[in-house]
Amino acid sequence: GIQTEASNQDSSMSCSRSHPGISLPLQQLSDTSMSSKDKEGSTLAVDRAAVRFGAVPSMTGGSGAMSARQSKSGGKKQKKSMIGRILPSNLKQEKRRFFDSKFSVSPQFQYDSPVPENRVKSVHSTTDNLLPQALNILQSVRRKYGGYTGFMERTGGAIMTHSQVVSFWTSYLTSQGLSSTVNIKFRKHMAAPTMVSGKTVIMRFPTNYRIHRMKGTADHEVGTHLLRRLNEAQQPWFKRQEEFGMQRSLVTEEGLACLNTYLERGEKLMFRAAMSYYSVCMAEKNSFVGVWNALTPYLDDVEARWEACFRCKRGLADTSQAGAFSKDQVYLGGCDMLLKARESIDFTDLYLGKVSLEDIDTAREHGRKQGILLPKFLADGPSRSSYLKNLDAIA
Repeated sequence: GIQTEASNQDSSMSCSRSHPGISLPLQQLSDTSMSSKDKEGSTLAVDRAAVRFGAVPSMTGGSGAMSARQSKSGGKKQKKSMIGRILPSNLKQEKRRFFDSKFSVSPQFQYDSPVPENRVKSVHSTTDNLLPQALNILQSVRRKYGGYTGFMERTGGAIMTHSQVVSFWTSYLTSQGLSSTVNIKFRKHMAAPTMVSGKTVIMRFPTNYRIHRMKGTADHEVGTHLLRRLNEAQQPWFKRQEEFGMQRSLVTEEGLACLNTYLERGEKLMFRAAMSYYSVCMAEKNSFVGVWNALTPYLDDVEARWEACFRCKRGLADTSQAGAFSKDQVYLGGCDMLLKARESIDFTDLYLGKVSLEDIDTAREHGRKQGILLPKFLADGPSRSSYLKNLDAIA
C-alpha cells in the first residue's frame, strides 16, 4: 500500500478502509469533481484555480514546497520557504474584490511574512527571447482548439473522481517500485494542485485532474523531482554543491520536469509553459489588470486567467504597478535549453541528483551511479530510444 505522512493540524483523516495509507481533509469526503463552467461571480474558487489551469508545472522540486515544509523538527516548525511566504493572507478577499470590479481594479496583496520586493523580482531574470515561441504555441492552441477550454476538454479527457485519483497513484507508485517509499497526502488550501515535499506527494483536495493528464503530472512530480531528490542524497556533493563548483539547477530541474510531463501526451503543444512565460513578460511591464487583458485572447476560462495573473504577480503588494515574480519562465526556458542539447547528452546523467545541465561532466566524474533510481521511461535502452523520439516530437 501507500504510506502516509502523519496527519498534522490541517484537519486530515484516513480516506477509506480500502486505502488506509492515504489521508485527506475532513469535510467533502465524497468523490468530488468541479464544474469547469465560467461564471463571472465564481469568486471563491481561489483554492481550485490552479487545477483548472492544468495539473502540470507546480511549485515543487527545485523550487521547494509551500506550507508542507512547515513540518515539525525538534518541536519547532521550520521556516516557510519563499514560495510559502509570497502567498497573500488576503488572497480570497482580493480575488472577490477584483471580480466584483468587473476585472478593473488590481489587487492589493498583504503578506504575513513579506519578502522584499526586490528579492521577489530577482528570483529569476526576466527575459523575452522566447516570446515568439510562446506566442506561437498560444496562437496554435487557439487556432486548433478554439481556446483554452476546448484544448483542455479535447486533450485532457474526463475529470477523474477522487477514488480514480487514489487508484492511479497506488498503481503508479507500485510500477515505479516506490510504494513503500513515497507517501500520498491530500490537503485543502494549497496554491498549487500538486507538489512534492520530502518523500510525500501532496495534492489539493478536492482533486480535479483529467484522466489523460494524470500520468504526466506523476512523471513531473515523482518521475523527475522526487527521484532526482532521492538520488541527490546519495551523492558526495549533497549539501556541498559549492565545494564541487556546481551551479543552481532550477532551470534544468523545471525544464526536465516539464518535458517529462508531455512524454505520453498525444498533443505536444506546451500550452502551460508558454502561458507562464508570456504572463511573466506581460507582468514585467503591466499591472494585474493589464496582464488580465493581455491573457484574455488565450484564456477564456476566467478562473484559469486569474490563476495565471496571480502566479506572476504574487509576492508584490500593489499589483497596479509593473513588475513580476518571474520564476515561471524557467519551464519554457528549461525545455528550450534541454531540447537544444538533447542529441549531445545522456539524460540518465541528469538523474545523478539535482544536477544542472552545465554540471553534467562534474556529476559524471564524481557521482555514484550504483543504486541510482531512474523513472520507467529511462530505465532501459528501448525506453530511452522512445524517450528521445518523444523529445523530437515536442521540439
